[in-house]
Order: sequence, then structure tokens, then C-alpha cells
Amino acid sequence: MKAKLFGIRPLRTMDQRWLPGSDVTARRISDMYYTVKDSWKAAGGFQPIVPDGTVTITTTTETTETTGSGDLETTTTSTSTSTSTRTGAHFQDFGEIESLHWFSQHGGARQFLVFEGNHDGEGLKFHYFDGGDSGNKWTTFVNGKGDTMESRVEVTTPHIRTQSVAWNGLMYLVNGRDPPMVFNGRYVERAGFDGPPGSPSGNETREACTITRGLGLGRTGTDSEFEKDDPRLLFGYRYRVSFVNERGQESPLSPACSTIIGRQDNTQGSKAQVKADKPTEGDHNTWRKFINLAIPTGGDTVVARRIYRTVNVLNTNGDPASLAVSERFYFLEEIQDNVSTTYVDGIPDGLLGPEVDPLDFGEFPQGAHLIASHENRVFIACSDGDVRYSAPLQPEVFPVDNVFTFGDDDGGSVMGLYPSRGALWVLKRRGIHYISKRADGSLGSAVYTRDAGCCAPDSIVEIPNVGVIFLSDGGIYLLKGALSGSGETSGLTRLSDAIPDEFKRINMSAAIQAVGTWYPEDSEYWLAVPIDGSEKNNHVFVFHRDVGGWSFRENYPMSCSVVTSDHRKYLFFGSNDNTSNPGIHVYSHGWSTKGSHSISPMWESIDINFGGVFNAVNPKYVLVHTIGYGDNDIELKYRVNRHIEDVEVAAKGQDQQNVEHRLGVYGTQRWGETSAIWNEYVPVPVRFDISTSSQPACRELRITLQAAGRQIEVLGFDLGLSAGAMVERLPINEVLLQSRR
Repeated sequence: MKAKLFGIRPLRTMDQRWLPGSDVTARRISDMYYTVKDSWKAAGGFQPIVPDGTVTITTTTETTETTGSGDLETTTTSTSTSTSTRTGAHFQDFGEIESLHWFSQHGGARQFLVFEGNHDGEGLKFHYFDGGDSGNKWTTFVNGKGDTMESRVEVTTPHIRTQSVAWNGLMYLVNGRDPPMVFNGRYVERAGFDGPPGSPSGNETREACTITRGLGLGRTGTDSEFEKDDPRLLFGYRYRVSFVNERGQESPLSPACSTIIGRQDNTQGSKAQVKADKPTEGDHNTWRKFINLAIPTGGDTVVARRIYRTVNVLNTNGDPASLAVSERFYFLEEIQDNVSTTYVDGIPDGLLGPEVDPLDFGEFPQGAHLIASHENRVFIACSDGDVRYSAPLQPEVFPVDNVFTFGDDDGGSVMGLYPSRGALWVLKRRGIHYISKRADGSLGSAVYTRDAGCCAPDSIVEIPNVGVIFLSDGGIYLLKGALSGSGETSGLTRLSDAIPDEFKRINMSAAIQAVGTWYPEDSEYWLAVPIDGSEKNNHVFVFHRDVGGWSFRENYPMSCSVVTSDHRKYLFFGSNDNTSNPGIHVYSHGWSTKGSHSISPMWESIDINFGGVFNAVNPKYVLVHTIGYGDNDIELKYRVNRHIEDVEVAAKGQDQQNVEHRLGVYGTQRWGETSAIWNEYVPVPVRFDISTSSQPACRELRITLQAAGRQIEVLGFDLGLSAGAMVERLPINEVLLQSRR
């Protein structure tokens, strides 16, 4: 019987539902990426990035051998282990890479790959690889004195890894356990301050007087206005001090000192002094006093100190004035060092600077484990569930009142901060809030939804022109659109509905360390997760934006990842497998292996239904449309009626192209000679003859395409079918049941 040809193309992404839609034709896709030519091509691999150093790779291979047949068939599995060395893994002594960050300065002229690892058992420390350094070597963070930074707290259980944000040529790093840090491209310091300085102190007045006009403390006047014991000669001042680091970030103000009280001198001094200095007789203004103030010094990050002072807090009766006077402080002076311990104050009240509000200052919170920037401010989240934000253009100053408290405790802790589309999204374990600017310029917060939340802060990534995607306890969600009033439709979509079988493999108890990355080269969102009980990420779900669906890639030990912000858009990731694939790796289509594992491209169709449970067909052949990249063959397997096992095809596929137009492959074509012809790749139909005669009546057929070598690109396939095939015999009672209906 002549077979009819049914075309299956274009090929689309995974859909593991029982009855998938007709436009989605894959059940599983592994190690392949979608191209702009509407085809599926073998994905790339990864290799270590640093060219010096040697690492020992341990590879385990399992071999399965089947002997006998029928009831006497036995299967034997043997395991062999081999070791080899590979150059280019300078990070082999770091163990698991804790975190990975990208940082650039001067418009990308200087680029840094910052990573966190335990080198040779010296403890968890930050290191960086300077892309502009011709020496091509990593360097450990040092402090401002040139000393190697102290080790950080190392956690071996699943946890939120170090988070970072770039700000005006600086990189801020927090992990919730160690003090927050800032890297300026040369050395690292503590970000902000952990508290205010100590209170200053001072003596009443100097014994000596001054004849310098316009300076000195106290009231102005003449001897005729002030009696010797006039209470108006008394004065009192209070002081506060703050620290300043080299980035101009100011600490909270110190506690105010006790009122320093002094008395002006109207005795005009001795006759000799009067004669020598020739003061104006009766001018009391020339004899006002100064105050000796002892000021504290700070730590290594302090480069200056600022002094604030009240006006005279004593009234004309010599008594304390109101609290409104004694608690109002004005800028007095900035001491441009961290050495001086005394300051002599003789600045009149009228020459003080602007008033300062102590509530405008605040320390950088110690427990910050999430960080983001939005509206010229830095936002951080601590374990207490609050979100704090800095003063405008002051990323290390957190005023005490700058806090958003999300009181819905049933929503769990804050698991992510992500700025997108005019708002800062605050993703809790169960619920999503957002922070945005109000009409009056202030910041406000609101609830977006309580239907879903985030369980992995590093999974949050924005897909351009689509929305924000993240991992939740209940699935992989897409937050699309923007806030109301923007003209865009907003909503929350669960993208993982198409891959329920794969999603259930995720070990949710370790999913807090899942890593999401947007790879613009192939328009893909990568989500590295731990599956099948693993506590470390070992599997990657790939969302293909151009076709709106999923594939997966196995054997990716991604503990952390980053895509460079320059024109090259490299995808780097730190490995959690320090035995077989240690160090930091880069993904590329040019690599032929995934570290110590081979690339195994595979495209498997859904169970194609031919019209219903009582309709059957007789498949004759499969015609695969592919691109030939070399002398490697495509392999085909098929499965009938969702049977547990595939039906093997003994014969290899045969190319069906015209022999007169057959093109050379690598190794046989003559390149560079005048007789050589340069051609584009040509789609080649490859025929596989199949048979289901040994199977029950074929109602559903599943096709699996694989490559014997690495290269494979598939455009679609055609099925040659004969209708009216014999159907399997039905039981008598079933036949009778049908006849009675």
C-alpha cells in the first residue's frame, strides 16, 4: 500500500502534559538550542578559562553488556575509572566556587571577574581576575594597607550566596554573615560604618585669652554692658562627631557630649599684656574664650572627621535654654585626617554651617544578605524581613527611618530584591510586593500578589521584552508587564506547567541556591537547579524566548554564574564539582565537551496521536530534514503506544540528496584552490525505514533523534504512513459492549 507523507515541522519545545497542544511537538530536548533559522542545533560546552595551571580529572564510565536472549537474557554493568590532566584550570585549588560577580570601570575599559573561594585551605576569600591584565592571573583581595583580607564565614549547607551590586565604579558585596564590603578595583574595605563614634569631650575654656577680632566663644558686647559677675558672661556648648571614609560616606553622629560651660573674661588681662597688645579700651569682644575639644579617632577606613556644635545653650540668666536649642546641631568643621585628637573651637555662633538632622544618618546594617539599587539608592534586606534603603546618592548611609516593614509574617522572609520597569520588586517566600516612587517624590510600597513567591534569590532574572522570571516553591513563574498606569498588561504566569515531570525532580530543600542567568547570545534563560536528591545544582532548565518553551542540559555543576556586561556577553560559571570539573568555566559553542562529560544532543517528540484510541496506522519510514556538518550520522529511535522501551533501528539512515549535488564534508573538500566551490549548508533529508509489525496496532508514535557525533541540526521530519492497518483483536465482551451502544 502506498504510504502517505505527514510533515512534522516546525519543531517546538517541551510539553510533558498527557495531551499536549498541536503546536508543541517535543517531549524532551537535551543539549540543543533554538536558532533564528527555525531549527534545533547541538548546544555548546564549557571549559576552564585560565590558561595556566594543571588539574587532574577523574572520569567514571559505565558499560552495559547484554548476553543471551529471551528468558536467558542477562545484563551486566561494569564501571571503570580513569584519570587525566588538563591545563587551563588555575582555580583547581579553590574547592567549590562560592559566588561569582562581574564588575567594570571606566566604561568597560577595566573589567573584573570577582569570585569567592577557599584557596589551598586558607579560608573563604574574595579573588578577582583582571581582564585588562596581560599577566592573566587571579589576585586575592587586599585591604587599604595591602594586607590580605580576612577569611569569610563558610557555609556548607544550602544557603543564599553572596550578593552584589555595582554603583558608580564600586562593587558592594553582602552575605548576611560578614561585614558588608566594597571593592574599588584596587582593594576592599568595609562598606559604611557599624556604629557611631564615641562622644567627644572638652575642658571648660583655655586660660589664655585672645585678641583676635571676630573669633572666640560667648556673647559680644563692651565692658560697660557686662559686669564682672554678669551671668551673661557664661556660655555653654555641646558637640557631636562623625567619621567619613574615602568615598565621602558619613557615619551616624556620635552621642552629644555634656554641655561644656565656660566664662568670658572681662578683666582685660594684665597691664603688660594690655600695653603689648594694645586692645581697644573697654572692648570686651577681643577677650572671648576658646574651647579645647578632644575628638575620637576611627578605624582604618576613616580618612576624615566632621564636628557639629550647638549655638550657646545658656540663656542670659546663665541657665540651660530649651531642648530645642540644646539638641540642634550645626556643621562646625571637617578635620582632614584620622590622627589629630584635639580641636580648638573659637567659631562664633553666626559663622556655623547648616543644621544637621541626626536622623539623616545610619549605619550599614550588619545582617544584610540581599542588595539592589533603585532610584539612586541602595536597598538591602536582612533576616528580620525588613527592607532598608540608603539616602539618595549615599549608598552606605542608611537613615534609621528609611525602612519598609512587610508585616505579613505568613508570607515568610524576603527572598529577592529586583529592580524592573519603574519599581523595586520585593519577592517574599509567599507573596510579591513592590516599592515605587509616589507623585510627591517619596517612596511607597504595595502588595502585588500573594499567590506566588520566590524561593531562590539568584534565580530572579529579567528576560528582555518578556518579564521577570523566578523559581518558586510551586513552579517557575513569569512576572510580565509593569505597574498600573503604564499602559502594559501585567500578570503572573506559571511557565513550568509544560514540564511537570522535570520540575518534580527538583530538590526543593536545596533549591534556595538555584541560579538563573540570561544568555543573550542564544536568547535563553538558564536555571541551574539540584535534581534527584542532590544538594548541589547539577541540572539546567533552558527557557527559549524565541519559541516560548523549555529544554534541559545535564551535568552542569553551576554553583554561581554571571554574564559579562560587555559586547562579548560571555557566560561564566563557578563549579561545585571540584573533583571532575573544578574552577571557573566559560560556555561556548566552540567547545566539544561539557568538562569531563560529552555533549549529547537529543530531540524527542511527543507521542504523536493518529486520530484516537481505535485508529491505527502502519508507519513505513521517517524522513528527517537535517543539516550535515561533517561525517557524523543521526540516530533514530522510536516508541509505540508509550511503551516502556524503544524499538531499535538496525539500519542507519540514508542521505536522500541528489548525488550530483553532493557536497564535501570536512576532511574531504578542497579548500582554497581555484577549483573549489564555496557553498552554504544544504538541508539533507535522511531516510529511516521503520516497522511496527512486532508491536500492537500503532496508535501513537514517539520519535527520538540523536547524533553519533556532537554536531546535529534538525529542521523537521516527515512520517510515511499507511492507513487502514490491522487492529489488534479485542476481547469478546468488549466487542459485545460496543455493539449494544
